[in-house]
Amino acid sequence: MLLIGCFHQKFLTVLEKTGEGMLEITLIASAAGLILGVVSITGLGFSFSVALIQMSGGSFLILLVLAAAGAIGWTRTFRTVFACPCRGNNHLSIF
Repeated sequence: MLLIGCFHQKFLTVLEKTGEGMLEITLIASAAGLILGVVSITGLGFSFSVALIQMSGGSFLILLVLAAAGAIGWTRTFRTVFACPCRGNNHLSIF
């Protein structure tokens, strides 16, 4: 009987930890989906791509650098907008 009680407590602990992990992943996925939806609906992604191609002047290397800089900018914006105050720091744990 003691063995069943120990297993039951461990099982509940595993369920609790799994739920916490799923909550965090769900929050991150929903925020990313929201951002992708807004970028897709507004046409911002296409406009951003066209602007980068025009700024690069046809040079693939410059386009690559500009795209990397843009990605870094998006990441910083994401961190700022979706900061996680529950952890006591100003960024999400995945970055």
